Amino acid sequence: MKKLCVYLGIIVLLCLPACGGETTQPPTEIQTVPAATEPESSSASGGVTVKPPETPEDIYIEVFRPALELCMAFRTHTAASDSGKSIRRNGVYYYRVTDPRFTSFASMEAALRGFFSEALVREIMDKSPFKYPLYIEHKGETYAVGGRGFPIAMPADFSIEEQSGEKEIYQVRVAFMTGLEKNYRYVRELIGGKWIFTEFPMDWLAIAGA
Repeated sequence: MKKLCVYLGIIVLLCLPACGGETTQPPTEIQTVPAATEPESSSASGGVTVKPPETPEDIYIEVFRPALELCMAFRTHTAASDSGKSIRRNGVYYYRVTDPRFTSFASMEAALRGFFSEALVREIMDKSPFKYPLYIEHKGETYAVGGRGFPIAMPADFSIEEQSGEKEIYQVRVAFMTGLEKNYRYVRELIGGKWIFTEFPMDWLAIAGA
């Protein structure tokens, strides 16, 4: 089994309020979700050929981490926003999103489809971990909930359990702030000429006190 010990360099994140009650103070700082990019593939027209990621380190950096960071924008924090432009709905403040991947629900779905199956896209988009929506649309623009907190867990170890031309299985050991550690299984498959995650456990993606 190919293995890599890792700790995500995401310690302090922009997170959501712990409950759906009144929020009166806008955040003074907005956390930007790092851009999620697909690894380059081989050129079929005689151009420069880039070898797809194969080692645990390459797959973690080029594939797993960008997918995880994108997913976290729907679980532990929200996309980069303008703290100077806000609206209030049901006692919760929302801020105009500036991240180009999140300026509409359609663009959010497009970004997610670069990494996830359609079933996972719907799960990420439609199942808010809180009592209120994380993102809303207002007058043609997208607004996100603001706030700051700490994730309850982070990846500690990444390894490749299975690797073939059509399917890859990863094992991720997650360390919780309580001291507990738990292993999760992630599956990525080649479907329709595109590598996407078909299994992506998300139950550990939460913030303290939520």
